[in-house]
Amino acid sequence: MGVAHTTALRWQNRFAICLPPLPTAVDLFCGAGGLSLGIKQHLAVAQGYDWHSPAVDVYNRNLAHGADVLDLADVTTAVRAIRRLAPAVIVGSPPCQDFSAAGCQTESDRASLTVAFAEIVTGVMPRAFLMENVDRAQSSSAWQVAREILKAAGYGITERVICASLLGVPQRRRRLIVWGILDGMDDALGHLADSRLASRPLSVAEALPHLPAAWYRHPRNPRTCGIYTATEPSPTITATNRPIPSGYLRRSGDAADPATVRHLTPAERAEIQGFPPTWEWTGSQTARDLLVGNAVPPPVGAWAASILIDGLAQR
Repeated sequence: MGVAHTTALRWQNRFAICLPPLPTAVDLFCGAGGLSLGIKQHLAVAQGYDWHSPAVDVYNRNLAHGADVLDLADVTTAVRAIRRLAPAVIVGSPPCQDFSAAGCQTESDRASLTVAFAEIVTGVMPRAFLMENVDRAQSSSAWQVAREILKAAGYGITERVICASLLGVPQRRRRLIVWGILDGMDDALGHLADSRLASRPLSVAEALPHLPAAWYRHPRNPRTCGIYTATEPSPTITATNRPIPSGYLRRSGDAADPATVRHLTPAERAEIQGFPPTWEWTGSQTARDLLVGNAVPPPVGAWAASILIDGLAQR
């Protein structure tokens, strides 16, 4: 080994030793790993938890720190497990189908998992938390209850509804992001969040020029179109991904001739979500579509975590 190379390694090791360790984090309702992948450049993810074993399998195939299957509705057991890890930050994306425009929009047991998230956070009392959910969750009764639990425990809360297309994700995906800092002020991170949005939406063609110029997405109702163009952000990637029906008739607003388009593959949908093409997905196409549609886009997680870390550093 040459002298110059030895000296370079010595300086690299010295620099690494001087770097402060990243705050540890635990990811609740971790799914296929999108949020963990996004935050790991800012936080040292110690563990993921989710009740859905196929999602945990994908998580463990791609992220070294691993995830466990755990029913997070059992708050007592979850708190006991997470306390042992002593995380500085708890992040999570409680199931959102009951709040989603694509779901029934009726709150049920799944909506109560938002309250379970708050109860786990206040049972562990980390320095901070980060939660992602659909935008409709902000007006839900479940979030109002969860918010009161977190406020009573001393967390200052910042809330923002953002569109992923302003965060490096070529998709019109509106999401509620909530940050909480123990003994902090409400809206303490708002100025950081507002200042870190792109000036215009990112299109699919700009981000992923190898994807089709147009594709079919099953319409949610008879009044909406079913064919979209890559010159704009994609509509929200959901858990449903049907092929174009035989005999589909062109609708007002369709971006191309139905005879020339197809639906996207799970891998293409995952790229629109912000996952790298090397991410390993398992299961049937239907199972993969479900995991992709329910995932948190990693760039959204990276954006939210950067704001949290910088906000903590300013205290």
